[in-house]
Amino acid sequence: MTPSRSLILLGATGAVGRHVLTGALNGDLYERVTVVTRRPLTAHQGHPKLEVCVVDFDNLAAHTAEITGTDLINAMGTTHKKAGSKERFIQIDHGYPLEVAQIAHRNGAHTCILISSLGADPGSNNNYLKTKGRLEQDVQALGFETVVTLRPSMLKGERDEVRLGEEAGKLADRVFGFLIPARYRAVDVQQVAKRALKAAQQRQPGWLAIENEDIRTP
Repeated sequence: MTPSRSLILLGATGAVGRHVLTGALNGDLYERVTVVTRRPLTAHQGHPKLEVCVVDFDNLAAHTAEITGTDLINAMGTTHKKAGSKERFIQIDHGYPLEVAQIAHRNGAHTCILISSLGADPGSNNNYLKTKGRLEQDVQALGFETVVTLRPSMLKGERDEVRLGEEAGKLADRVFGFLIPARYRAVDVQQVAKRALKAAQQRQPGWLAIENEDIRTP
C-alpha cells in the first residue's frame, strides 16, 4: 500500500500557487492539502481535502501543530514595490518561508519544493536574486530528504497585480520569442505549477535545480 501523503502549501493565492492548489486538490497524490495563509481562502471552499491554516506570519510558533504534512511547496513571493522596503521583502521571501520550512521539517516533512527564480544566487548583487538564492541555500541545510528548486524566468498568466517589467518582457517574448534562448523565455504559471507537483510526486532524493528551459519541457 502506498503511504498517504499530505501537502503544506505556501502562496496559494499567488499566480503559481493557485494552480498548485487546484492540481493538488484534484489529483490523486495528496489526501490532505493544508494552505498556510495570512487571510481566509475563498477558493475551493468545502473541498474535502482542504484545510486552511490562517496564521500571523510574525508569530508562526503559535501554529506549529497545524503546519504538518509529508511535503511542502513554497510558492510564496512578493516584489520590493509591494513589500514596501528591502527589509520587508527579505522577510516575506526568505524569513517566513524558511521558518515554515523549519517547522514542517521538525514535524516530519521529507520533501520541499521551492518556486524560486532564474538567476537565484546567494552571492548576487541583486537583492531579489540574492534573497531567492539564500532561501534555496538555507532550506537545503535543513535536512529534507528531497529539495527541488524551480527557477522560472518571467511568468505569463493571470496575476492580481500588473508588473510592468514582466509585461514588457512578455510582449518581447510574443514578438521575438523565437530569438530568445529557451532559458530566458517566459513560462506559463500553469507549467510551473504542474512541474512543481511532478517534482513532488517523483520525490528524487537529494537536491535538484530545475531551470527555466526544463520547466517549459512537458
